[in-house]
Amino acid sequence: MKISFNDVLISVPLYQLTFLTVFPQEEIFYEHITTKILDEWSSGSTLLVVKTKEEWNKLNDIRITNQVIQRPNLCAIVVCYESGHYFNREALETYQQCQIPIVQINNVHLIEDLFEATQPIFHYNNLSLELDGFYKRGFMDIASNLSLAFHTPFLFLDDHYELLWHVGSPRNVSDCIQWLHTNQQTVNMMVEENQKNQFQANDALPYELYTLAIAGQAQLILVTDSGLALWQKRIIDKLIGFTAVLFQTEEVIRDQNDRFKESFMYELFYRKFESKEALVSQGKAWNWNLEKPHHLLVIEIEAMTEETNKDITLLDEIVFHLETRKSELERPLIIISFQEHIIILIESDEYHNMQRNKKAAMAVAYWAEQEMKSIQDQYNAYIGIGKWYKDTIDLNKSYQEAKMAIRFGKVWFEQQRVFHMSDLGVVHLLSNIDQDTLFAFCKDYLAPLINSDKLYDTDYLLTLKNYFHFHGAINEVAESLYIHPNTLRKRLNKIEKITGFNRQNFEQLLTIMIAIKIYYSFT
Repeated sequence: MKISFNDVLISVPLYQLTFLTVFPQEEIFYEHITTKILDEWSSGSTLLVVKTKEEWNKLNDIRITNQVIQRPNLCAIVVCYESGHYFNREALETYQQCQIPIVQINNVHLIEDLFEATQPIFHYNNLSLELDGFYKRGFMDIASNLSLAFHTPFLFLDDHYELLWHVGSPRNVSDCIQWLHTNQQTVNMMVEENQKNQFQANDALPYELYTLAIAGQAQLILVTDSGLALWQKRIIDKLIGFTAVLFQTEEVIRDQNDRFKESFMYELFYRKFESKEALVSQGKAWNWNLEKPHHLLVIEIEAMTEETNKDITLLDEIVFHLETRKSELERPLIIISFQEHIIILIESDEYHNMQRNKKAAMAVAYWAEQEMKSIQDQYNAYIGIGKWYKDTIDLNKSYQEAKMAIRFGKVWFEQQRVFHMSDLGVVHLLSNIDQDTLFAFCKDYLAPLINSDKLYDTDYLLTLKNYFHFHGAINEVAESLYIHPNTLRKRLNKIEKITGFNRQNFEQLLTIMIAIKIYYSFT
């Protein structure tokens, strides 16, 4: 008797289901189940179910992998997460290249129940458990996995057709956005028919729309490729149903919008959008005009005492204050909290030269510094400014530069609070060298001092740090270390003896100074 593997998958709770390879649209049928990779298999189509550590190890052995992929009656593989093992990349890529469907199911007992049954299993009393699991895993993670498995982009739009979140290959997402913009009348008709439950899938259209009604308050729209198989649409229906139920409260809607925004900011600042069109379209969901170039500032809040800790509430309070005061500048600003920083994006015109844009960014930085002092005096605020780029698609570079400007600026220019990347001189050059190389440089010159401080609390590194900070003024350095000037002189002589460097030799002094500055930039 042939059993539909796809029907079985539809019975699996979405939060326990992860597709590890792209699945074919055609329905998969199996006649036999085996849990042993190297045993003799029956002649009919066979489903391999891996539940033990021993079988997992075999599945990851590339020699055995080559045997498995040559079995003509293998139709699919099911693996169980509870074994605590994962596929190694080489093995998984081999299965993917051979187009072998692989799915992961988290619950080993569920696997046994599902594959021993001859009909799909569904119990309504499990709905609450499935909804709870769906909430904990998060619909964005589940949607991302389905997009990968079904080889289709997923685009979530608000009721004004603004892009909230997307997943899929950059090219497919960009093509979909372009189609939505150029076929607005068709999209309106599809949404209206969907709301009336009159929508009929039209394979002549490249995309299909699903609407999610949220407690009568709002509406989300999911866009996918058209032409998906019926079993794929049934799983997407489950995704839509649980998502709609999940969003029934205003608090959850707000929380999910925050997640959309956080995901967008992560893509914006840590990666690079392949499509500016997708970047601009998604930014419009929060009324951000990312068509124009922006200067980027990062604000880092540092507690002045150990008893005072910064928290998310403080960042939100500062963002709110700056938002209420930004009209003074008569310049469009985007002010947001992201991770442990506050970020300000300053809209600029393309025809302005770099110096003019830099001057405008510095003015905003000093304005923000003064505004923060007016509401919080127990914190130090450091502001880093990245370079100006003509295209907003390069904001990820500017973000990393702004953070690096703070990291190095705090150590190299201790009297300042605002650091522009282009003003850091040699530090600008150092920021482009990888961290391991910089650490190796420090160890070459400071290793004896690092070891001595660690073993004997000699404070040699701090002594040199203060020595360079006060430009070698013995009395000021001694006062900062709470020691007598003669004690300082003896300590400096000891440092020279340990390291072999001579303070009277300018090149040696410069080398040690750079090593000390780098060391304190990363510790």
